[in-house]
Amino acid sequence: MAAAINRSVETSNIKHGWVLAALETLDRLSRYLDVPLTDFFDEGARVVSPAWAATDMRLREVMRGLTDREAEVALLQIEALTLLRSDGKG
Repeated sequence: MAAAINRSVETSNIKHGWVLAALETLDRLSRYLDVPLTDFFDEGARVVSPAWAATDMRLREVMRGLTDREAEVALLQIEALTLLRSDGKG
């Protein structure tokens, strides 16, 4: 993907959450992935771990390949997981 957006392979550090991407790089990524630039920003300004961020990115990639019905079922499954929490936050 780095080659497709004319960036170095070191850009993978962005994917892992080790460095922040320049706005130009995010713009190129959004065009390449055909997603709105705003998808790269978390409105809640919540701090997440690199592992959580990587999982979030993988989830978004998977969701893009699903039909409307499949995406709805996936969301229901994820929502069901929150009901299983033992901390009562579900």
